[in-house]
Amino acid sequence: MSITSRKQEFISKSNSIDFNDFFPILHTPEDKEFFSSKLHSEFFDISRFKYPKDPIKLMEKVEKKNKFVCPEGNFTPRREHSQLGLSDQEQYLIQRDWLFEPWFLLQFCDNYALLKCLKYNKNASQKSSYTSYKWKHITEHIVARYVMNGAAIAAAIALNIPLLNADDLNPYLAVSPKSEKIASKYAQYVRRETSGQYNSIYKRYDCRLWRSDERLQKKADAQQIIS
Repeated sequence: MSITSRKQEFISKSNSIDFNDFFPILHTPEDKEFFSSKLHSEFFDISRFKYPKDPIKLMEKVEKKNKFVCPEGNFTPRREHSQLGLSDQEQYLIQRDWLFEPWFLLQFCDNYALLKCLKYNKNASQKSSYTSYKWKHITEHIVARYVMNGAAIAAAIALNIPLLNADDLNPYLAVSPKSEKIASKYAQYVRRETSGQYNSIYKRYDCRLWRSDERLQKKADAQQIIS
């Protein structure tokens, strides 16, 4: 069975969604004390938290600009997919298609909005920088839903935030250390879990995109028939 792209199918599904319907609840009562001194900080300004106007078009630019990024991080072949008979090239095609899967685009919007609030530092070093994986967790505590590592990487690329080791699984983002500290403190302060009132308009999606991709399911079924 040959593997063909589902990118346009995912784009069509994503075009039918207004991602702003899932905009997270911010500026809640428990935030007032924290933001009384930090809301208009040049290093972390939550008022800049806004989704991109056209996440699909922006993701297309990300796709062209960076050949590594995939939802789980930078592309890495998965052993379980290799066991299905998928070549590295086929896995790459599938994972790159997932950049346009609707719920991954939502995660991209969440990370994009958060990273917009920060100040960047082109001269940052790995020693003083957070990885994309760290930013993924900060975003999760603020927006109260699961996001994938690749969403943080894609958002950084879209915002022209330098990646210090662009082809690694978890690249470092060149963000100001002060921005990192304030954003991290805020995430710990609110620490919203991926359920409850902050998640009321968002049914938590199974982030394991391969479970919902029929190309993988067909490969698995074919393997069972063969065996």
